[in-house]
Amino acid sequence: MADKIDPKKPNGVKPAGSSEGQPAAQPVAIAKFNYKVYFIFAGVLFIIICVFFGMIIAKNASDAERMRVQKIAEQRAEEARIAKENQLREEQEAKERAAKVQEEKWTKALSSRDEAVKNPALINVAIANLTSVKTSMPGTDYEKKASAEIANLHDLRKKTIEKIISDLEVKTGELVKNKEFEDAAAIYKDYSGALAQETAEERLRIAEKHLASARAIAEDQKKFNESKIELLKSISGMLVKNKASESLAAYNDFIGRNQSGKLDDIAPVKTMLETMQSPEKFILENCKSDVGGKITVKMDGAFTTAEISRIKEESVYVKRPVGTAMMETKISLANLSPEEKIKRSDKMDKASRAVFSAVMEVETGNYENAEKALEPGGILTEYLAEKIKGLKKEIEDKKAVEIAKLSVKEDPAPKEFVFTPQHITIKVDANTKNTNRQTLIGDVYVIQDISMKVSLTNTAATDFTGYKVEAYVVGDNTSDKHICQILMLEKKDLSIKKKETVELDMKGNTEFNKMNVNKYGAEYGGYMIIIKDKSDKIFSVKTNKPALQKLLDKIVKMDELFEFDDRTGEERTGPPPPVRR
Repeated sequence: MADKIDPKKPNGVKPAGSSEGQPAAQPVAIAKFNYKVYFIFAGVLFIIICVFFGMIIAKNASDAERMRVQKIAEQRAEEARIAKENQLREEQEAKERAAKVQEEKWTKALSSRDEAVKNPALINVAIANLTSVKTSMPGTDYEKKASAEIANLHDLRKKTIEKIISDLEVKTGELVKNKEFEDAAAIYKDYSGALAQETAEERLRIAEKHLASARAIAEDQKKFNESKIELLKSISGMLVKNKASESLAAYNDFIGRNQSGKLDDIAPVKTMLETMQSPEKFILENCKSDVGGKITVKMDGAFTTAEISRIKEESVYVKRPVGTAMMETKISLANLSPEEKIKRSDKMDKASRAVFSAVMEVETGNYENAEKALEPGGILTEYLAEKIKGLKKEIEDKKAVEIAKLSVKEDPAPKEFVFTPQHITIKVDANTKNTNRQTLIGDVYVIQDISMKVSLTNTAATDFTGYKVEAYVVGDNTSDKHICQILMLEKKDLSIKKKETVELDMKGNTEFNKMNVNKYGAEYGGYMIIIKDKSDKIFSVKTNKPALQKLLDKIVKMDELFEFDDRTGEERTGPPPPVRR
């Protein structure tokens, strides 16, 4: 029978080999050992179970994580695939869009090229469009195509420019042929059609060439006009001396040497000269209508008034009393008195008669009437008037010299006085009036009437006798600002009592043109009043042109119409100044 377990004993087991009354040590130890083993086994089993379940849990967790990671990877792969597809699709779409843009740009460039072929004015636009294609599409077929088209357009532009210049040459051909170079140059300069900017350099070069030709012609024409003026002056000089044949010969010689020049403006001169050479045929026509009239003719060395009896074989016969009888005589019309010739010249044309009358008046010494007889604005009027004034001055100067020789006296030694310039007050009032006129060839010129009043007042307490006053009216040349001219000059003896005022009136005119290219003449510029004492020393001076003060010693030696340089006082040199055409 098994031993009972005593709860009061360790492990309730009775130790083996013990006897009652003695501790059973071995069974207790075994029981403790077994208990420990059991406890350890239970713990190990628990650990194993935990490990097992932990492994299961870990495995499950690992599988779940793996599945989660795998799912994430798969999701990412899908997203990457989708993104790649989207990227490829977008890249393809971008390529398609770019290709479409390139195609549209190329199409537009080709369209502008076609327009440029039709309208050369658009060549530069087409080149710009093709250049844009070339630079924006490097490495493409479009770049190569654009380069080829650009080269073609450059060739087209070159040919178009050549055609434009050629067309302009054709357009201006007639003008150039007629030597209307300025008009031809204007066509080149004013061109504003296709490729105006590209042709500008060549057009301006040709225009300047034409303008140079125009300037050369103008210079030649200027010299030719000056030679015509010299001819008219020379003819006028011969006419006032009644040398009609010589003047006609000079005219014909000039015409013969200048057949290619413009001579229409001086053509009327030939009629005048032929009339002047043979005035008798016009006088004869007058006599034919005045048979029975009186005529003054030189016979037997004296002018006699006779009656025209008849005209026979183009000759005039007159009758005059000789004693108690009447004698008929054939006369030469060249022997008529100058006045008679003027009276019977009414069959001449107006211009010729004016010149003829002036020459006849000169022959009689009536210089003022000669100037009045000239036709206003006539082609020879200006030059004849100048020559008539010259002759008049020569006569007056000769008379003055003769009078001076007759009236020279030995003056007693005068009492010496020294006066300051203020002892004679000089006041000057000068006025001008301009009148515009026009020549036969259309040039407008100005006739300037000048009136000047000089008042001299003696403010000293004594008289001034034996003095002289010289009044100069000075003109400014319209073509050269440094050239002056003595327009009017008056010299008078001056004797003025104390407190007395003496006045000097001067009137005259000048002609000038300052509007045209060929300016000429002088307009009123100022005055200089000089008073000299008995010893011919300058006593007082007044002028409104201070620059003339330094030229005082030279001005007092100048004559009327003298031209001089206001810087030096020297006479004008070089080519003669232009005159009215």
